[in-house]
Amino acid sequence: MAHTPIVPAGSAPPLAPYAPGVRAGNNIYVSGMLPIDKDGQSVGVGDITAQTRHVLESIKAVIEAAAHQWLILPTTPSSSKTWLTTPP
Repeated sequence: MAHTPIVPAGSAPPLAPYAPGVRAGNNIYVSGMLPIDKDGQSVGVGDITAQTRHVLESIKAVIEAAAHQWLILPTTPSSSKTWLTTPP
């Protein structure tokens, strides 16, 4: 299936060879996000609220960038999986 990488303007530099999001057919896939700003610096160290807000804003940016490709967001149900972890 053909796919289109989604890289929003101002997103964090990639830590691996993949895009923050990918559009494949009628689906948008968002990669795992870290609380890292566009300069590669950690955001909200020790502040889970700031980190969560930043990650959700990053996910929103991917979806909005995909919507610009589509011109409108699809109105179908969606699902997501979220894992919160504490580094060792």
